[in-house]
Amino acid sequence: MKEARAEGSASATTQTEVDLSHVFVCYGAHSFDAALRIVEQLPQPGAHCFFFLLFAADTSQVPQGAHYSLAPSLLRENNLTKPFVIARWFSGALKEFNKHSPRRIVAYLPHPFELPGNHFMYHDPRVTRLELLPDGLMNYLDRPVVPESKRKKAGYLARSALRALAAQATGLSYRPLIRGHLTQFREGHYQKSWTFNPQGFLTRGGELVQLPPRQRPTPETKAPGFGLLILDQEISHLVTTELENNIRRKLRALVRAEGAPRVFYKTHPRGKNRAQEWNDRGIAVKDLSAIGQAEDVLLQYGISTLVGFFSTPLLLSAEEVQVRMAVLPTPGTPGIRQKKLVAELREVLRASGAQIIAP
Repeated sequence: MKEARAEGSASATTQTEVDLSHVFVCYGAHSFDAALRIVEQLPQPGAHCFFFLLFAADTSQVPQGAHYSLAPSLLRENNLTKPFVIARWFSGALKEFNKHSPRRIVAYLPHPFELPGNHFMYHDPRVTRLELLPDGLMNYLDRPVVPESKRKKAGYLARSALRALAAQATGLSYRPLIRGHLTQFREGHYQKSWTFNPQGFLTRGGELVQLPPRQRPTPETKAPGFGLLILDQEISHLVTTELENNIRRKLRALVRAEGAPRVFYKTHPRGKNRAQEWNDRGIAVKDLSAIGQAEDVLLQYGISTLVGFFSTPLLLSAEEVQVRMAVLPTPGTPGIRQKKLVAELREVLRASGAQIIAP
C-alpha cells in the first residue's frame, strides 16, 4: 500500500482510524478513469480513499492524500496462476487497508468476478453502500456470466473454482457467480451506477448517474480547429480476411470524406500498429498510440470526431465528442464469423448515439 506521491514508505503507512472509507476496485483504465472523476466530486473532502489497482495504472494520477495498492503485472499469468497471484496480492493489500480501521465502507467496483470486487460485494460487513463503476462494452451488452456452450461453460466454472481455492488459501472467501450478468446488476446490490453515456446503458443498478466531465486542458494546450481520431483494433475474430479488407477500405474512404484538417491515429494496446500503412496510403496521421487511452487525448488535441469499429470510446457521450462513427457489416453480410456478436455490437453502438456505417 502506498500513499499518492509519498516520498518513501514511512509516510504511506500512517495508521489513523477513519469512520468512512471510499474504496475503488479498478480492473482497467476505464474504471480507473471513472474512479478519479468520482473522487473529485466527493462531498466529504476529508474522507479516506483507497484504490485497489489490478492493472498497470499510472499511479501519479491518484489524488494527493489517497492511498493505493498496485497488483503485480498479470500479463504473463495464465488462467491457472492468475487467481493465486491476485489472491496473494489482495490479501496483503487488504491488511494494509485495514490498518486504518475503517468502520464504514463505500465500495465502487466494475463487477464481482475477481476476488477484490467479490470480497467487497459479498464478504465485508463494513460495506454500507455499493456503486457500479463503468467498464466499457460490458455495461451495454446483455450477456450471461455463465456461457451457453458446454465447452465455454466448463472453462468458466473451472476459473471460478480456482478463484475460490485461491481465496481460501489466503484466508479469504469467494462466492462464484452462477447466474445473471457479470456485474450482477439485477441482484439489487448497487445503490448507484456510474456511466460515461446513459444512452443504451444496460447494467443499471440503483440510480443511474453520468460521470462528471474530465478536467479541461488550459487554452494553450488545446489545438485550434477540429480533429479526427482513428481508433484501430483487430477484427479478424469477427470477420473473414476478405470482409476485413472491405471494412478497412471503407474506414479509409470515410476518413478521406470527412476532410478533417488534422487526423490522429491510435491502435488498441493489444493490436497491430498500422499508422505507417495509413501514411503510405496517402492519409497523413499523427500516431498517438503511446499516449494513455483514447479519452485522454480528446480535449488535449481538440478531437471532435471518432471513427473505428467497436472500440469502447465510440460509446462516449455527445458532451465528450461530437461525432462517433463505427464501420460494421450488416448481419446478413457474407464473411461474418460471429453473427450474433456483430449484431449486438451494432445495436449497442446505435443505442449509444453512434453512427453505424456498413462497408
